[in-house]
Amino acid sequence: MRKNYALGEHSTNNSEMKAFDFDGYSWPPKDWNGDTSRFITCLEFLAKGAFRSVYFAYDSKTDQPLVLKKFTEYHPKEERFWKEDINSSKVAQHFAEKFNKELLSSKSVRFVEPIIDIFADGGKGVVNGETILIEPYLGHDYIKFNSNSGWQDDESGMTMGALSHFSYHSSGGTRLLCDLQGIKTDNEYILTDPAICSLSRSFGLTDLGYEGILSFFKQHKCNPICDPKWIKPKAAPCYIVPKRTTYFWK
Repeated sequence: MRKNYALGEHSTNNSEMKAFDFDGYSWPPKDWNGDTSRFITCLEFLAKGAFRSVYFAYDSKTDQPLVLKKFTEYHPKEERFWKEDINSSKVAQHFAEKFNKELLSSKSVRFVEPIIDIFADGGKGVVNGETILIEPYLGHDYIKFNSNSGWQDDESGMTMGALSHFSYHSSGGTRLLCDLQGIKTDNEYILTDPAICSLSRSFGLTDLGYEGILSFFKQHKCNPICDPKWIKPKAAPCYIVPKRTTYFWK
C-alpha cells in the first residue's frame, strides 16, 4: 500500500463513484503477489468503529475501488494482529457455501475475503511497515442486516436471519454467524466483516460467546426459510441489550 494525496477521480466525494465490479474482476486478485505498491490510498476517511478506521483506496492495476481498514490507535507490523478477521471471514464463507447448497436459493450468499497488505510509506496517521486489511468497496447501498448483540433489521428480508440460524444448527450449536452486513444485488448477497459468537470465545473481541447466541435467538423469529428441524439453544437469561452497532467485549 502506498499513498497518493491527489487521487482526482478516485475520491469518495464523487457521488457517481461505483462499487467494485465483481462480475468483471476477481477478489482477491488472481495475480496478487504481495506487491506493496499496487494498492493506493489518499487516506480519505470513510468510517470509524470502536477500534478501527476505514479509508478509501483503489487498485492501480484494475482501477477498482477498495477500502483499507486499520487500527485507530495502534500500528501493528505483524500479520497475526489480523488473524481473527481473516479466520472469521473464512468460517463465514464456509457457512455461506453450506447454506447456498442446502437452500438452492436464486440469490446466493458470499463473503469477501480481506487480504493483508503493508504500508510502504508512513505519515498522516500511519507508519512505515504497518499492516492493514484491504477489501473491495461495496458501494453506497450498504445494509446492516443484523448485529452481534441480537439486533435485526426487520425490513431487509428473511435470508440473513435464516443464515444466522442455519450457522448455529450447522455447527451443532457451537457457533453463530452474525453481524451480517453488505449489499444485495439481483443475483446475490455480498457480505463483509462478519462476527462469530462461539461457545469457545475464539473469534476475538466481537465474539460475545453464549450470551451473544442467546441474544440473537431472543430476538429472532423463524421465517419460511428457516427449517423447523434447525436446532435452537434452550431459553436462558440474557443480559446483552441488542443494538445496531457492533458490540465489543471490554
